[in-house]
This record gives sequence, C-alpha cells and structure tokens, in this order.
Amino acid sequence: MTRISASVGKFDNGRRQSYNFPADQLLVISLLNRIGQAQGGRRENPLSTNVVRGVVTSDLYQAILAFQRTQNLSVDGHVDPQQATLRRLDDLARAVAIPSTPTADLPESIRQNVDYVERRVHGVGILFLGGPFRLDLDAKGTQNFSIPRSRFNLSSDPFSGNAEVALTGIYPSEAQALGAVQSSAARRPGFVVYAHYRGSEKIIFPTIMSATTTPFLIRALQRAVEEERQYAQVASKTLLQAFFTLGGLRYAPVVQAAPAAAAVTDLQALRQTAQTLLRSQPAGRAVVNLAGAGEVPGAINLNPLVGQQVQGIPNLVQASAETVGEIFPAGSVNRIVANDVVLGQVNWTATARGCFAALRSGGTVSVAPYAGQLAEHLEAIVAALRSAGFRNVAVEAGRYVTAIKP
Repeated sequence: MTRISASVGKFDNGRRQSYNFPADQLLVISLLNRIGQAQGGRRENPLSTNVVRGVVTSDLYQAILAFQRTQNLSVDGHVDPQQATLRRLDDLARAVAIPSTPTADLPESIRQNVDYVERRVHGVGILFLGGPFRLDLDAKGTQNFSIPRSRFNLSSDPFSGNAEVALTGIYPSEAQALGAVQSSAARRPGFVVYAHYRGSEKIIFPTIMSATTTPFLIRALQRAVEEERQYAQVASKTLLQAFFTLGGLRYAPVVQAAPAAAAVTDLQALRQTAQTLLRSQPAGRAVVNLAGAGEVPGAINLNPLVGQQVQGIPNLVQASAETVGEIFPAGSVNRIVANDVVLGQVNWTATARGCFAALRSGGTVSVAPYAGQLAEHLEAIVAALRSAGFRNVAVEAGRYVTAIKP
C-alpha cells in the first residue's frame, strides 16, 4: 500500500492546513492523476506537481473533496496515513497502468547525461535567510530557479545502511517517477528505491537527492547552509547572497558575512551574570529570550551577538541558545521565548533539552520562527520539544509553537 508520513489537504472545512509535506503531496497527486474522472480522479485533467511545503493548493484540496464525494467516503478534505481515502486511492490507482513512458536509459548512464542535475547546475545560492535554494544554470548565476530546501537530504542520507535500487529510465514528470517507485516490487525493508525524471528546465533529477545521488550538489548546499547559520548568529535579519561553484566548491559571497560570534569560554562568569539578572526579575515571572530578534521587554536576553550588534540589548547574557540549560540554574525560569529565529540558527534538539532543564514545572516555551521555510522550521521545533519531554506541544495560528514543562 502507498505510504504517506502525514495528512495531506486541509482540516476544519478548509480553514486549517494539514502537514502537507512535499513528498506526501506528490504521492497523492500521482494517485489522483492515475484515476479516471468517472471514479473521482484527475487523469483527464492532471493536477500540477508544483507543491509548497505545508500548503496544499486549492486545486488539490478540491480534487480530494471530489474524490471523496464520488467514492462515498467521509468528505473531510484530507488524506490521512493508512485511512480510508488513501486505501481507496491506492486500490484504484493500482488497477490502472502507470501513464508514463520512461526512456530505456540504464541507471548508470543517467548521471552521465548532459542534462543530469549535477551537469546542468553550475552553482547554488541563498537569496535570503531561511529561504529556498537557488540553482544557477550559468557561472554568473543570471539564469536560475529555486527549489525548497525540503527536497534535499542534507543532514542524513536515506541510502546509508540500505541497498540502493535505481529504476531504469527517465520519467516525464516527478509524479510519474514517484508512482513507479511506489509500485516497484523492490520496495522492502533494507532497500531504498528511486527513479529519475525531467523537471524544471528539462533537467534530470533523481527522486531522492542525497550524498549518494548528487554528492557535489549536496556538499555545496551544506556549505551554503553552514555559512548562512554562522551569518544568522550575528545578523538574523540581514540579506545573505551567496554563490557556490560545484567544481572545487569555491565560495564567493555577494555580501561579505560578518565574522561568527566569538566563543565564550568563561561559563562561570556567564552563570554569575545570569543569576544576577534573575534576581532582578519579578518573583515568579522570570523570562528568558533566546536568540533571534524581537526581544521581550524586561526579559533576560541570551544571545551570542558581539561588538556593535549588542548595543541597545538590555539584560544581555552573551551566549548561544543551546547553553540555556548550562547557564541558568535548574528550575529557575518561568517562561522562555524566542522570536524571528532563522532556520539553522539554533540547534533545537540541544536548546529544547536546555529549556526543559532551566524551566520550573509548569513553565512555558513560546517560539515564533522567522517566516522563511516556516513549515519546515515549525516541524523541527515541535519534534525537539516533544523529544525533550515537554507536554501540550502545539502550533498556534500556523505561526508559532507553544509547550509546557510538566
């Protein structure tokens, strides 16, 4: 059966977006596009495969509703893992031959094709902090297109520890390639199956982009993200434009990044500063503001900024968000907030553990990330807070995350 990781569509009669991870959206689209109109599908009028993380298009939402009505299912506007709508989509789609005509190219020859992504793309860039990646088609970066960060496996490689299985041929679209992967008999534990397709600018992409399938591209993107992370620590709202050439991974910034914040080694001095500031907080209302911008009035500000960047920031402890649990005594803080934090600026796994240690029982966390790559960032924050032991972790108004220490 086709597997999706989370719901696709909208909840609450279309008022609230579900998770809508890109890969899940593409799988639902591929199923609907294989089913005829008489059965509630979109084979005669295929859905677009242009998807956005966390946001379902009106066309896809209406297509889900139409399918549910035609099939006499619960008309709720979303497709859930292992539930009735997905099972019916899967059953009907499997009864239809995949409407694609892949080429006869063997997998080992596809990467040598002049249109393979690593041969067509000369460099990558980031136009603004937290934004999607820019792929440049010429050495100067004047011809380019963008791809969401979620399409790349930067932090881990799904092929690691598994057998790699590449399907023969190049499919006309991503949805058709994903459909072929889903129906492949090779899909079983220990095997990772992928296919190739022609996407933007007629470039050939693998359905999984990782260090195995696109090693040079992944290394360049990792370098871009690391430079962005370091830059964000000292200028969270300043435009960053970077260009990375894949041959040799040379870096030439359009705007010179300020040096990363100097490491503070005197932990004892930081703890003394924190305790002094805690004594000045109202009883039972100790608030700590982490990283980012938008400091909360009266709060203790934990931020690694240096030099001119710290002028005007009151109650400052110059350290990173990840050190909150080391600097503040256990159970000494009532509330922790973070505003306009850029994706990649904070290691939320370490920060969430530190927040849990510093907060009193019943203490709260509120994190409002910077708008760039919002859905991906919210997802990471929620996962980190839950893993650290927080309860009532929730995304409020689709914009910020709240949680309570039990």
